[in-house]
Amino acid sequence: MTAFGLNNTSLKYHTTFDNTKSSILEPLLTCDVLVIDDLGTEPINKNVTLEYLYLVINERQLAGKPTIITTNLTPDGVINRYGERIFSRINNKLISLNIKLDGQDMRLKK
Repeated sequence: MTAFGLNNTSLKYHTTFDNTKSSILEPLLTCDVLVIDDLGTEPINKNVTLEYLYLVINERQLAGKPTIITTNLTPDGVINRYGERIFSRINNKLISLNIKLDGQDMRLKK
């Protein structure tokens, strides 16, 4: 799922007030592996983006479920955009592996 898609799902969860609410985030919390692509490209919605990103990452870590995140942000960029709480969970040296990839954008290569 893209970070934008995660943000939209979080907004839907946040604005749902009926018995379908629990089924909105449940797939993100229970899938075997969650991939969040292009973190940092989504808009920051007040009371939604940071709160639900934290919830998803934290709940998955507590359940021992792997999450793969791609981003073009530097570590400082992640801290500035998402804060220390989220940064510490996605960069936890005990359970995280950070891989920096350098090279050409393959989409631009002919």
